[in-house]
Amino acid sequence: NEVDNNYAVSTMQLSGALSKAGATAKTFGLTMEEVLGHTTAIGAVTMESGDIIGNSLKTIYSRITTMEPAIEILDSVGVSVRQMGENGMEMRNTGDILGDLAGKWGDLSAEQQQNIGVTVAGRNQLSRFLALMNNWGMSQDATTSAINSTGSALKEQDIYMGSYEAKLNGVKTRFTELSLAIGEAFLSDGMYLAIQGIADLIDGLTQLASKVGVLPVFASGIALI
Repeated sequence: NEVDNNYAVSTMQLSGALSKAGATAKTFGLTMEEVLGHTTAIGAVTMESGDIIGNSLKTIYSRITTMEPAIEILDSVGVSVRQMGENGMEMRNTGDILGDLAGKWGDLSAEQQQNIGVTVAGRNQLSRFLALMNNWGMSQDATTSAINSTGSALKEQDIYMGSYEAKLNGVKTRFTELSLAIGEAFLSDGMYLAIQGIADLIDGLTQLASKVGVLPVFASGIALI
């Protein structure tokens, strides 16, 4: 994991935060990579578990656009949570709202920062919200790293699946050659059904591979053939 390798957070922290905040983040328009970036920015300061950070992010994401006091205090510093859409005014993406606030954060007084933090995140999550805002640059860098890491992983997956399907096709070819070599005249009903069953199984694995992706157990077994 590129984020884990480059920043002071662990894979356990990142996965824990995603498990807690992932569904809420998606509801409010954030990506998985953004959640990882926010987790990194907070975790580098608080050194807390992913579950704690994830719960804090879940609270922050949900309060920004659903609580009127939060909407008003953000508006007071020039950060709008609404925008004009096709059907009139609608809520903006929460990640964009946080980004706009971060762009103004350095120009705000300590008192303004505290008031915004308490109003948006609540007193229990204040320290984590402040950590996110103060480390927004790290959050953005980690988000970019996560995006690049995902792209790299997808490329590796494509290469792996190409090799995997080639192995499956090779096995199917071998069974075809075996059938021709033995000849149908010498195949008992039991032998024919066994070979046909294995061929059907391989077809099923091929279809499953295309839908699910990595199947390391089957691939390792096929590699021995």
